[in-house]
Amino acid sequence: MRRWSWACSRVLLVAFATCVYGHTVVAAGTDVVHLAGGDRVLGSVILRKSDGTLVVGAQRSWLAQAEPRLLRLAAADEPQRSRAALEGVVQRIDGMLAEPAGSFDQSLIAFLRREQARLKAVLSEDPLPEPQFVLLEFTTAQVRGLDRADPAWRRLVQWGWHEQLERVETLPQQSLADQLTERGIDTSLSPPSLLDRLPPLPQDDDQWRARVALLQDAYGASVSFQGTGDIVVRSDQEVTIDALLPVVTDMLKGDVGGLLDLFGGGRPRQAAADRWLVSARSQAGSDGRFRATRVQTKPDQGVVEVESAFEVRLEDGSWATVWRAGERIDATRPREALEERIAADPRVGQAINAIKVLGVVDDEAMTEAIRFGAATMEAQELIDRQFAAFRSDHTLQLDGPPLMVIRQPAAR
Repeated sequence: MRRWSWACSRVLLVAFATCVYGHTVVAAGTDVVHLAGGDRVLGSVILRKSDGTLVVGAQRSWLAQAEPRLLRLAAADEPQRSRAALEGVVQRIDGMLAEPAGSFDQSLIAFLRREQARLKAVLSEDPLPEPQFVLLEFTTAQVRGLDRADPAWRRLVQWGWHEQLERVETLPQQSLADQLTERGIDTSLSPPSLLDRLPPLPQDDDQWRARVALLQDAYGASVSFQGTGDIVVRSDQEVTIDALLPVVTDMLKGDVGGLLDLFGGGRPRQAAADRWLVSARSQAGSDGRFRATRVQTKPDQGVVEVESAFEVRLEDGSWATVWRAGERIDATRPREALEERIAADPRVGQAINAIKVLGVVDDEAMTEAIRFGAATMEAQELIDRQFAAFRSDHTLQLDGPPLMVIRQPAAR
């Protein structure tokens, strides 16, 4: 799997559970940030700014014990920064609610009003409540090294943080697993998001525009595109048999050419890097946002690759990527239920019959084509769940950490 992980996705906060000696990592459940002065921060890199500055989340209780100096530095301006960030979100919500009637879906308007009331209630508290986690910023000159968390361990630690277990950062893995089991936690499930336990940060205009685009996607009509090469077409973005027809027919048609036109596709050219996204941008200009998904079948390698991205048009007219992910899965493995569903669909039968008119298609070729279609459906469902989790994390509350917004060069 290839994936861009943006700010505060499902794995935004992870934990460290053993020791790092020198430059040799024994085992890690958090990102470990080594500072030039010799200090270490055990937490999670939430954001890497354009200038290389790292924004790191660390549990307040751990900092108080292990790095009290860093906690004092962070806590000195945290109340003022948090209040300014919350006031900024309220002002932006006020501006959206003042837009002419019909500018936003009514369900989104209702959500904005709830968020407005919640944030004003928080701002009425003095002092502001201290969240479980602290945000620390380190410039490139301050960072000597960074060790990434072990993926298998981070799930346990995020559960531990959610349950507010003691010494999560230094508990041995098995001890942590045992404590979670005692609490009845099924650690095979994805850990809950911890976004509501982070202090707010200011959001610039691009980051707010990206968040609003995600809100419109969640509460209104999606702007979606699908394709099988470097050209994508408008779609409803659902995983349907219609979306798999180009995959199945492309596997069967060989050199006969042109048949994809029967099913709304069109024979793709050799894909160029990100040309599929350029195609989506050219069609979504007035919408100002889109999610595009591209499928590539590779029979010689026995795999299917699915890529997907969510982009937003910025105030200056340029496009920026907010989320992007990819799945590469084995297409030779049988998926009986999905294969039966595809083979039984009359539209697939119509496609196969059309190809048979032009040449012999044996049973083995049909089995392989349907198997690739089933793999495509599974991969796209995985991608869809990733996007749904990302969108949920960033639309549950509007004072969450800023989104990573990657500006894209203009098409040549």
